[in-house]
Amino acid sequence: GARLNGTVNIQTRVNDSLANISRVNFLVDGSIVQTNTSATNFPSNADATFSWDTTTVGDGGHLISIVAYDSANNTNQTIAVNVTVDNGAPENILITFPVNNTYVNDTLTITASASDAIVINRVEFYNYSTLITNDTAAPWQAAWVTGPDGLAQLYATAYDSNNNRLNSSIISVTVDNTAPTSTVQDPVSGTTVYRKAGGVVDVDYTYTEVNVEKV
Repeated sequence: GARLNGTVNIQTRVNDSLANISRVNFLVDGSIVQTNTSATNFPSNADATFSWDTTTVGDGGHLISIVAYDSANNTNQTIAVNVTVDNGAPENILITFPVNNTYVNDTLTITASASDAIVINRVEFYNYSTLITNDTAAPWQAAWVTGPDGLAQLYATAYDSNNNRLNSSIISVTVDNTAPTSTVQDPVSGTTVYRKAGGVVDVDYTYTEVNVEKV
């Protein structure tokens, strides 16, 4: 069925051989929500319109129908139409990889988990305010070319079929695509080094790297 949110117009056509429709009721899940009595007698083949605020019911499936009455109180009810109401934002969106406060490099796959009472339509992935890509089917993921060294702040936005949305928490990572550099200062290149038995030779060096794991 149709997916609805906010306030929607429900339109129906009513007909009576004597053109004496007295009222038309709009029902949601079997309960009367509105009654249209805009004229003493509806003309034949007239349109009856209802404005329905879908926020008055919970998200999920609902049955809507119309009951028309003539002046003699004869009635006719339409076949119920199944619709899905979706006013709420997605329930959850979380970046599951990479982990917060870690180092990343090259091209990696960002992954996220998302849930909604009805359906997740798509997930968008961002670095700061720049869109990396969007994914329209689970598992929710994005291939990210990490780019220049420095801090990156990643988040994801989940959308349902009615464009209700929810942002994840920000994940901060440090991009490090530059290999470390190092220079041996002592001993000097080309010199001969002697080591006494049981002794050690000291080597002095310098390196340039903010994220040294081992030397």
